[in-house]
Amino acid sequence: NHTGGVEIISPPTAAESDWQRTIHKVFRAISKDFELYTNHLCSSHVHVSRGPDPKAKYGKTDLIDIAKGAFFWEEALRGLLPYARQVNRYALPNHDAFASDEYLRVGVDGWGPLFDKLVDLMGAQGTPDKERKEAFAKGLHAVARDGTPVKYLSTNFLSFLRIDTVEFRRQAGAASATTAIYRVLLALTLNVSALHYPFRNASGWKGYKSTEELILEAMRTLHELPRNCEQPGFEGWLRTCAADYAHESDTYTKFTEKDINKKEKQLRKKEGSEPEQEAEAGSSSAP
Repeated sequence: NHTGGVEIISPPTAAESDWQRTIHKVFRAISKDFELYTNHLCSSHVHVSRGPDPKAKYGKTDLIDIAKGAFFWEEALRGLLPYARQVNRYALPNHDAFASDEYLRVGVDGWGPLFDKLVDLMGAQGTPDKERKEAFAKGLHAVARDGTPVKYLSTNFLSFLRIDTVEFRRQAGAASATTAIYRVLLALTLNVSALHYPFRNASGWKGYKSTEELILEAMRTLHELPRNCEQPGFEGWLRTCAADYAHESDTYTKFTEKDINKKEKQLRKKEGSEPEQEAEAGSSSAP
């Protein structure tokens, strides 16, 4: 029976917790009663809070740096995404809503003007921090006809106003625990990298970063995360994505919906998530 779309929402989870095992358990439980399937209407949204202390909040500099990262790695990120997610109405590149001219002139003027515009958006000294951060988050987003900001950007800062997170909306859906884990790791490494990246040194650089540079940065960041974030297949997955999607366009896609779901089902079988695999659970590669 077809039940329509189902959204899986996790509770807040610490990076140092056994979160990968939990994701595997969730997919096993769901697969017992449902057949998982993903299509172009599905996506994976990952919210990242400041951490590692559960009570930690993003500061002004944190938000500026995460915004810098969203612009800085945009072109590189496109190389890891299927064409349908490179330009998607529900997860548009951040430069569509803010600093569009500065982004397009990076090859001529460098990153300095764009970075300066982000710093200026945070507002003047003397205004309460809470108001400055709220204005910053709203200012990064386009405004609807009724005057309210629209959340449909690759990196969504409006969630900060509600639950103190930054949301990464760019990735496609997941129908296996393995793919879900990889999508979490990409969002997490992008976020953590931005908090520590030497953007001051990058201000004078001209041109956009490559997908290969993003992969190397993601792996460098992964090795700085808690041990429970380790995932041996992550780099291979990133490189496979880069190779698979390198030539996709509005007239060519490498994988059909059927192809994608066949691959996801194979991953579920390897994980031991498919019901018929329960008797062979001892041989599962899942944690």
